[in-house]
Amino acid sequence: LMTPHARYAYSAEFGSTLDAIAPSTDLEMLKNAIKTAVIEALAVSPYIDGVDGFSFLQCGNAVSAAFSVRTIYGDIQEEVTTDVGI
Repeated sequence: LMTPHARYAYSAEFGSTLDAIAPSTDLEMLKNAIKTAVIEALAVSPYIDGVDGFSFLQCGNAVSAAFSVRTIYGDIQEEVTTDVGI
């Protein structure tokens, strides 16, 4: 999730678009954009069965997203924080 999409990876399919989320004052739009970026970044892995249970927290210009990742090995909890310039 921390690798920008199509940069540094051996394939253009990998990476996240979190760094490309445009600044906005619409928190719901930002939540949807972060959720979409996370799901799209993880969906390319054959080891990921799904991503759900998103919760969000805004702190200043940053928005944190906590979520569950269902893998073939079991469920794990993850979190990402991105500066969205609110």
